[in-house]
Amino acid sequence: MTLCDLVYNNPALKCFSIIGLEKNSGKTTVLQSLLSKNHTYTKAVTSIGYDGEDTDLVTQTPKPSVYVSAGTLVATAAGLLSKCDFTRELLCFTGLYTPLGEVILLRALSDGYARLAGPSATKGMAKVIKLFYEYKAEKIFIDGAAQRKSTAAIALSDACILAAGASFSHDISRIVFETTHFVELLNLPVLDCPQISIKSETERNEANDCFIYDENCKITDSFNALDELSADLLASHVLNNKTNKKSLALFSGVVSNLFMNRFLNKVKKLDTLTIGALDGTRFLISPAQYTELKRRNASLKTLKSLNLIAVTINPFSPKGFVLNAQELLTEMQKQVKVPVFDVLGSENT
Repeated sequence: MTLCDLVYNNPALKCFSIIGLEKNSGKTTVLQSLLSKNHTYTKAVTSIGYDGEDTDLVTQTPKPSVYVSAGTLVATAAGLLSKCDFTRELLCFTGLYTPLGEVILLRALSDGYARLAGPSATKGMAKVIKLFYEYKAEKIFIDGAAQRKSTAAIALSDACILAAGASFSHDISRIVFETTHFVELLNLPVLDCPQISIKSETERNEANDCFIYDENCKITDSFNALDELSADLLASHVLNNKTNKKSLALFSGVVSNLFMNRFLNKVKKLDTLTIGALDGTRFLISPAQYTELKRRNASLKTLKSLNLIAVTINPFSPKGFVLNAQELLTEMQKQVKVPVFDVLGSENT
């Protein structure tokens, strides 16, 4: 089985996000592999932010181009049209704006190279995806662009693909360790609380972005997780719980490494606390912190399952070294509980 088999042979999965453990982890290579196969489907492609440039804007290293075939739907910024060399039909203006201009919807009338710049916010990406479906897209691909964990793409996709490789480290064991940790976060269990929805949490306008719920899913307190005293506030809630009733601390933003470090320094037992987030990418915590949370019996859950269907490996580093692809693939397969592919190799799982 190949990655393309996994994507194209499952009619229930229509929208895919491609995310990376690090920059230059092979996301665009994965995207290109998927776009170049199975031309019987109407495909659509966009990105979170700007991608498709010849040289990475951050690392100044060469990047693979995005090549689309005739019939592909493309959402990109109007300012990049001069850098798209395929013949196209303008389908619509989206009313969504980026630093490179308004995002517009195109249909490729010939094969050619594309520069992609899509919306970076979840609400904007939702609108683009809706338009893709209106124009009869059958498989939609969202490139995570420059962001390590593209929450706007992931939150709206039917499935996601994680790219990992030599850009993260020259040490295969470290790549595998960090990838395994991230995969575990992506696969956290989902909260069983019908009163709380992803829609309600993402549309909150309050300054506070952490809400304390009691065992009946009623809000009892809230605070701003970026506040310097936020860890103290949650610790105080745990320490003052004399009745041992279950409670939930739900973050609508991220659970940061700094917050978690402060919090763990203030509490010992976490049997009664569930820490929740919209999805697994919002937990920006280290493997050591995650291990410590489990040791203290804290429960980590999410509002949305991300349906990670595959991990891909990239043995090439922008720093010039190349890892042993077979060793990286084999070690990753031993530890990760989803199919692992080398899209530049044989693609065997």
